[in-house]
Amino acid sequence: DESIYSNINPIGQLSCWLRSFIANQLAKNFHMKWVLIFGRFNSGTLNNQWMVLDYKLFKPGEELPKMIVLDFLNKYR
Repeated sequence: DESIYSNINPIGQLSCWLRSFIANQLAKNFHMKWVLIFGRFNSGTLNNQWMVLDYKLFKPGEELPKMIVLDFLNKYR
């Protein structure tokens, strides 16, 4: 639906691919930091479900010690 593109404000918003790239580069040590960085400057387009995995904490074959679920829902302006 290309009509949504008229709602994009070029000031203060970034497209999804750029926000994910920036979050991957800046949030090296803490998964919640990735969520906070990724959530900033959301344009409201191409929102998807994301899973963040810290490979420094991941051990193949081991049960996960705990699960963190974060719902990050923005009201589109």
